[in-house]
Amino acid sequence: MMRTGGYHESELSRQQLEMILQNTITGMALVAPLPNTVKLVYTNDGFFDMFGYTREEYETLDDATLFNLVYYEDFIQIINLVKEGHDALYEEHQFECRIHKKDGSQAYALISATCIPSEEYGISFVCNLIDITDLKETQKDLQRASEKYEILEEISNDILFEYDVASDVLECSYKFKKLLRRSPIIENAIETITYSEVIDHRDVPIILENISNALAGKRTNIFDFRLKNERGDDTWYTVTFTTIYNHEGEATRFIGKLTNVDRIKREKTRLMAQAQTDQLTGFYNKIATGLKINDVLQNKEGLNRAALFLVDIDDFKYVNDTYGHIEGDHFLINVSSRLKALFRSSDILGRIGGDEMVLFIDDITPDVAAEKAKEVCKVFTEVRLEADLNHSVSCSIGIAMWPDHGGSYTELYTRADEAMYKAKSGGKNNYELYGY
Repeated sequence: MMRTGGYHESELSRQQLEMILQNTITGMALVAPLPNTVKLVYTNDGFFDMFGYTREEYETLDDATLFNLVYYEDFIQIINLVKEGHDALYEEHQFECRIHKKDGSQAYALISATCIPSEEYGISFVCNLIDITDLKETQKDLQRASEKYEILEEISNDILFEYDVASDVLECSYKFKKLLRRSPIIENAIETITYSEVIDHRDVPIILENISNALAGKRTNIFDFRLKNERGDDTWYTVTFTTIYNHEGEATRFIGKLTNVDRIKREKTRLMAQAQTDQLTGFYNKIATGLKINDVLQNKEGLNRAALFLVDIDDFKYVNDTYGHIEGDHFLINVSSRLKALFRSSDILGRIGGDEMVLFIDDITPDVAAEKAKEVCKVFTEVRLEADLNHSVSCSIGIAMWPDHGGSYTELYTRADEAMYKAKSGGKNNYELYGY
């Protein structure tokens, strides 16, 4: 009577069992231990196929060929397993071994062996052999590819990474750990990026923006951001990543690289600053001064006023003609150093001519601007010429207020220029506020 799950083996005929075993695609063997070797008690045709022989060809092989079918080191492993089998009845052991095939090629077999009692031999092993040569070759190819990428990464500035959207896990290559001394696997990646001390907080918005763009369908994304190295210093990287989408168009992974561009970025910043800076005083030059002030005014919100000072050095031509331009340069260097200490880092200090400076202060009232002008005048009179300590140099200042006297740099400069000439005509070493 047939059972629901099929016949038990005991209910099958010897012929039926043999047919099942011979048509099994894997190699099967019953192996018995003998002194210093093993005996094949039973094999199916799949066993011989593993070696590229037929059963008839296998039985004609000489002892030397038979001995070398399995690599010697792997054969020793089999012998050791047989010796230990007495204490491991019914336990399954798995191991890999290398075999020589009939055509001279090398193959790999995965052997699953279970030790069972045997009346004739004491114990025997039921072995199942699977050809895993293709799998091993794939593993080797992957290993070679991995080694290649590791070498390419080592000789470049790149850190490779992969982000899994579903698990929110970011996995970076080993160089990430080597350079930053941090784990290359980051779980809860989005939250970690948002609040981590490793990333400059000023760059978090652009990171989240690019992630959002990728999730929305933008395949390739490129942006710059700063990572803190092991010393806590900011290092600039360019991020380039490609988004992988599933059949439904949903983003599943980001694959990309971080390229160290710190040297290039800092050199670019240096050159840009150099192009905007007056080399003598360290103030902004004429063009940069106007651009910086206009940028502030165009983005200015609220009712808080701003003040533009136009500072003209009184009789500076006389200083250069009498004491020489080197002496005049030294005076400008000393004055500019004192003025930098007098103003905030957010204030804009510019040198727009040989004897003219523009000082821009945001969020200031006319009364406070007047007090600040007095301090500027005092700085000029206190800084003495190195060639003549008794000679005092003064300045005349014109002040224009935003938005009272203009909405742009040009309008404020024109009003401040008028006020400055009024201060000069009033005796110099003084200031005038336009309209007062």
